[in-house]
Amino acid sequence: QEHPTYQELNFSPITQEEGDVCARVVQRFDEIHQSAEIIERALDKIEPGPIRRENPEMKTGEARYSGEAPRGELTYFIKTDREGNIEDATIRTPSILNVQACVDFMLGGAPTVPDAVAIYESVDPCIGCLER
Repeated sequence: QEHPTYQELNFSPITQEEGDVCARVVQRFDEIHQSAEIIERALDKIEPGPIRRENPEMKTGEARYSGEAPRGELTYFIKTDREGNIEDATIRTPSILNVQACVDFMLGGAPTVPDAVAIYESVDPCIGCLER
């Protein structure tokens, strides 16, 4: 709650005490409702103007950015050569970690196949994100 965006948009992260499938589903619905409210408040704060610069300059070196995404932390890593051309671009999505945790748990003893499916689906995996 220390992040300045939390104070400016006046909201607190939604959490559940329980860690079961039902709690994760309830949390997801609560987050959807809260997101709609946050979007309305954010739209009221946006000032008119250009969204982004045309043809931004690429600098030589490496850059890493991590930010909060709907499923967890999203990280971008970009490395450029001396001319500013991209040499490497890596994206680590939260689904990679979430699905790996599910696999570890399911292999570690989900009672039944339907339980394994419910556990997997409750983390709301983004299959496209797993291919990055």
